[in-house]
Amino acid sequence: MSSLTKLDLSANTIRYLQSEFAGGLSHLKVLYLYGNEIQEYDASDFASFNLLDMLHTDEYLFCCLARLNEENCRPLPDKLSSCKDLMREGVLRAFLWIFGIMALLGNLFSIGYHMKMVEKKTVTSELTKYLACADCLFGVYMICIASVDQHYRGVYIEYAKAWKHSAACAFLGTLATFSSEASVLVLFVITCDRLLRITRPFSKKNLTLRSVHKVMLIVWSLVIAIAVVPLIPSDYFKGRFYSRSSVCMSIHITRESPPGWQYSVAVCHGLNLLAFLFILLAYGYMYTRIKSSSKAAGNKGSHEMTIARKMTLIVLTDFCCWFPINTMGKCLLALGGMDIPGEMYSWTIVFILPINSAINPILYTISNLSFKV
Repeated sequence: MSSLTKLDLSANTIRYLQSEFAGGLSHLKVLYLYGNEIQEYDASDFASFNLLDMLHTDEYLFCCLARLNEENCRPLPDKLSSCKDLMREGVLRAFLWIFGIMALLGNLFSIGYHMKMVEKKTVTSELTKYLACADCLFGVYMICIASVDQHYRGVYIEYAKAWKHSAACAFLGTLATFSSEASVLVLFVITCDRLLRITRPFSKKNLTLRSVHKVMLIVWSLVIAIAVVPLIPSDYFKGRFYSRSSVCMSIHITRESPPGWQYSVAVCHGLNLLAFLFILLAYGYMYTRIKSSSKAAGNKGSHEMTIARKMTLIVLTDFCCWFPINTMGKCLLALGGMDIPGEMYSWTIVFILPINSAINPILYTISNLSFKV
């Protein structure tokens, strides 16, 4: 045994590794342990494989214990995490806090403004409150993930499996999905309302203070269903939909095929893309109508340019958020599993997704749009 250089223990239903199991394997270079549900082990045993060059297991934890490079070990590490920390990059860790606090405080301000400082309630102010509530929840999600990172600092990999399969992770994943989808659909409703008021300002079918709450009840019920369905026990999701990453995010922009990835594609790259395209086309059409109305009325172009700039900001923030995500998703599907760098995944989660949640309070509260035909 002492001269053994390769050992294959894969698919042997191994649950426990006896203490000092590495004894007598001082020359081992290749070890296969995948296909086992190892629950108990001695961490020091893996560190004692001084000549080990290749290790194949079911968990990256053992790669960390063996102190092997990513190239020499399987599975590959989480796109966001390292052996020590949930968020491997310090700059990402910092911006997780920054964007989380911005989204939370900015949207709380927006909610308070529309509840107490607006004398007359309007459909727009009510919709903006719903939007702020949705975006506020994403701020809560980011702060919670940042707190978990802080809690497991330096020892994350030891608790990675327990964390990703915990009820807390499933809850945060559900919260993130609910928040992002609610934000998208509320923006869709806001756009529909503005489009109808410009094209049919006197129509009886326009939203009213009474009907807006009914519409939002339908929207939020739909979003709750979208976020909660993956939690229902089934052979399709296998209870692992929100445990695919350390941040409990279900977005599919990697070449792995975890349980429920088609569902994630349908929501993130289907529903959200359609909503974005509608918003883009609708604001383009609204600007055209406003421009033609201004010319007919003989108004100067300054008001027209002000509206154009504000419309551009709305479309631009949506573009910055969803276009990169959908582009990566479409490339992933079209090119048969292209490899998207882990850094891109990290930046998507920390920088791209929170854009709307952090900036929407500025666009829809601090800089209110007033459309007049």
